[in-house]
Amino acid sequence: MKSMIEPDIFGLTEHSFEFSGVTMDFRNNYSCKFSGCDDEGICRCGVIDGERVTNVNMQRVVSIIYGMTFGDMTKDRIREVRINDLLDLPGIEILYYTVDRICRIHKLWQPTSWKIEVDSGYYGQEITGVYIFPEKAAEVINDIARIVQMQNVEDIVEALMLLEYGSVHQDLQDCVYEITEVRKEDVQFKATSHLNNVLKRKSSLTHYSKDNYLGIRGIIVPHGKGYKVIDGYHRMNSTNEKTIKVLVASKIV
Repeated sequence: MKSMIEPDIFGLTEHSFEFSGVTMDFRNNYSCKFSGCDDEGICRCGVIDGERVTNVNMQRVVSIIYGMTFGDMTKDRIREVRINDLLDLPGIEILYYTVDRICRIHKLWQPTSWKIEVDSGYYGQEITGVYIFPEKAAEVINDIARIVQMQNVEDIVEALMLLEYGSVHQDLQDCVYEITEVRKEDVQFKATSHLNNVLKRKSSLTHYSKDNYLGIRGIIVPHGKGYKVIDGYHRMNSTNEKTIKVLVASKIV
């Protein structure tokens, strides 16, 4: 698998997401009368003010960072991924899930994770790009490079749990995982207080909506006649789909 995971994301700090996932708002202020623009017939006085990120399309951002990590999915690359699936190595869904979880754990969906750069041009100030703050980009790079090197799904899941929560839930220790789809009505949310908080914030979880999130929505374990949610309360309750894609954890016997 080594040939697949030679991360090519070390240009992430310099990559502008201005036209690829991040939208912004700003004002142009002019003083043409006092700056001589009217006399010259050329406006050079524009000043940008109040610039701010207004929306982050996480599906687009994650796809770009995934592409930086693994390169374009050429026919040879797809064939390699399928071979890895046959060898029980982490396949494309787990690798995408890994990149996605790391980006979201580091809160790239928050406008405050981004900086807008402004520079002067011949005709006043211009937006030159929208970038992840360097310190946060470095954290994302380091975690992706570290975790995608792992050779099995179990190690990857444990690493993601440690990154997000600082520990591995007892129900996820000594487990194997299977990607599957289950009926949402068969899933039980046992942490009722947390569930109520999630439901109260449902309208603000647009970064997990069907249009802004692809793939695995959480981790569950068999419980009674259904399943119990261990991780993914926000992701599972941000969609109205009747079936959801999940990782089912089963104890090694």
